[in-house]
Amino acid sequence: MQEVDLSETILDDALFYECNLTGTMFGNTSLRNADLYSSTGFVLDPEKNNISGARFSVASLPGLLMKYNINVEE
Repeated sequence: MQEVDLSETILDDALFYECNLTGTMFGNTSLRNADLYSSTGFVLDPEKNNISGARFSVASLPGLLMKYNINVEE
């Protein structure tokens, strides 16, 4: 599921199981309670998308924090 435009979509409670979301666009997307725990490759701005209650892995933090230009290390 790469390079898909999910802007302006409602994906509440969606399960993204082991999805490679490289190049996928999120903008004003509702992902409330969505499960992206096993997904990779996405860049998502928490300020421009509703991610309340969504589930993410620690490995996905760089994709959530990219706009802040910070380094996340283990």
